[in-house]
Amino acid sequence: MMLRRWGIVAVPVLASAILGAGMAQAESGQDPATPDAPQSARPVETGSDTALAPRGIIVKTTGTGVSMLGMASASENALDAVGKAGVGVTIGSSVAPSTRVFLFDQPVSEAQATAAARVLERRPDVAWAVPDRHVSLTLEPRVTPVIPNDPDFGDQWDVWDGNKANGGYSVKAPLIWGSTTGSSSITVAILDTGFTNHPDLNANVVSGYDFIDDIDTANDGNARDPNPADPGDWITPTEAAYGFFQGCEVSDSSWHGTHVAGTVAAVQDNGIGMSGIAPGVRIQSVRVLGKCGGYTSDIVAGIRWAVGGNISGIPANPTPAKVVNLSLGGAGACSAAEQEAVDFVRAQGAVMVVAAGNESQPVSNSSPANCNGVISVAATGRNGGMASYSNYGESAGEITIAAPGGDFNNDSGIYSTLNTGTKAPASSGYGAYQGTSMAAPHVAAGAALLYSRGITGGAAIEQALKDSVQAFPAGPANACNTTLCGAGILDLSKLPGGTPATAPGAPTGVAATAGDGKITVSWSTPSSDGGASITGYTATATPGGATCSTTGLSCSITGLTNGTTYTVTVTATNGAGLTSVTSGPVTATPTATPSSVPGPVGNVRISWVQTGATYTAILRWTAPVTTGGAAVDGYRARLMRIGGTYGAWTDVTSPTVRALRLRVGARYRVQIQAHNANGYGATYVVGLRP
Repeated sequence: MMLRRWGIVAVPVLASAILGAGMAQAESGQDPATPDAPQSARPVETGSDTALAPRGIIVKTTGTGVSMLGMASASENALDAVGKAGVGVTIGSSVAPSTRVFLFDQPVSEAQATAAARVLERRPDVAWAVPDRHVSLTLEPRVTPVIPNDPDFGDQWDVWDGNKANGGYSVKAPLIWGSTTGSSSITVAILDTGFTNHPDLNANVVSGYDFIDDIDTANDGNARDPNPADPGDWITPTEAAYGFFQGCEVSDSSWHGTHVAGTVAAVQDNGIGMSGIAPGVRIQSVRVLGKCGGYTSDIVAGIRWAVGGNISGIPANPTPAKVVNLSLGGAGACSAAEQEAVDFVRAQGAVMVVAAGNESQPVSNSSPANCNGVISVAATGRNGGMASYSNYGESAGEITIAAPGGDFNNDSGIYSTLNTGTKAPASSGYGAYQGTSMAAPHVAAGAALLYSRGITGGAAIEQALKDSVQAFPAGPANACNTTLCGAGILDLSKLPGGTPATAPGAPTGVAATAGDGKITVSWSTPSSDGGASITGYTATATPGGATCSTTGLSCSITGLTNGTTYTVTVTATNGAGLTSVTSGPVTATPTATPSSVPGPVGNVRISWVQTGATYTAILRWTAPVTTGGAAVDGYRARLMRIGGTYGAWTDVTSPTVRALRLRVGARYRVQIQAHNANGYGATYVVGLRP
């Protein structure tokens, strides 16, 4: 079956100045990079699309004594009968008890594979047979993930919308964190592209497994193996043009599984990045998607293994999952192989949470979200309306529940963990995606919190989730209702056993150190968080009222007058949006130090805008931490195409610049310097690759 990961990527476009002169010089006399030569191209039958063709038939026998070798022969005869003579069939991997995939040795159309499966089902020793259809992905081009310098919970409007009353249409996780963040005895299996090494995930990851049976799709040099790390799933123009991946979408690596994992259980209160919704539970990578996607047989095997099922030749899962998240799907009805896997999950007392799909069509056309017994999830935007891409229900019960998936038409998308690599993994990072892929892990995390509270059984978990919702708003033009989007928008504050939050206590141990035009303040956490985790602190200096804010335990108030004595206090805010009383005051007097040029700029962020056949890169940054003792009064930047020379400097007064007419496949560098009364400071260099 052709399945796909449900996620789309983008970031907002920012206003900027223009880096025109540097671009002109960098481009002169140079052509775009030539695509890589084809690697190990496979022969392609005229008129066929091997990237989308079934690779075999999944067959479950009735146990009447038929041999697997005989069944392979029967598969060849079935293909002969439907007009594909000469196709060889070999015995593939185990999928489930009495169930194997039989692999074709040449391309077979969807219609021929389906017809052959129907022929096999006429045999008395066959329970069912379905094509092993291809799983493909649909991701829009994405920008380089943002790597913040500081914790960024404020970007997670989907978890707690601090700009709106009562958390807006977020899942309101902070309102339950005071009573539980999840139990380490509960595992959420994420069937996806695998995880990358990430400091905001690693502490919560338990061992998983790679179920991708095709070496080309796996992209890690082997077939099924105990290492479910994501090596990348990029597709080059050459690969998409012909060979095994012909017809696949050209893209950089998506790090889709890493993004989904962060929403469920990114580590909380570790001083970096973001927080997962259930940061106390454990997450398990069950890798079933690789380059251009994956196959139903691998997904079914991965589902069964995740909840404790036995798969021939694979060691047992040491930490069976209670929740299985599938942020993937494809067109068509739920197959017998998929339905049997769902039934097995429920029989183990577990639940399967599935993204509804991103084609803005009835979910009845999207499998496995249309299987009986799954928790199917539609996506909403920040305003509570149905996301523009989300699949929907036509009859009551087709969609189980809705959760934030982001909608770049109206909001900034769903912020989570990522990797900065365009092909192979590079550095850990963060960024925004949109999709029902992003909505599903919110519900998976909610289910994990319910299991953590002692609720058991798939039916009880599903009902508790449907009871823990906020009503859809009536205002948006894309308004949801219970038929289109399920019971409501997930509201974790209504999970059974939740307790209301109160204001946190005041920060303790406040201390202040004076510098040149600034005071650095530190403190200890309050004795009470009010039943909702602390999300931030604000330090205030009087006279003048200058402030600094952070999610950590120290910050610097800048722009102060040297020689003036200031009184500083600190307040805390928790996840319920409630603020503490101020701390006991401390005093400090800033003193001037000899001035010099500024240090490097910080927190460079990049967004992209396509302009015809080229791209524009918009770069924004923050002022240097070290000002040199004199106010920063401007910046300059210049651009070089690698292999060429830098263009002229472009002066700007605000920390934003725009690089124009960048060609796809080319590589560029930008230098940025800050200026004060003593001159230009240290150079910050950032690479660009459209």
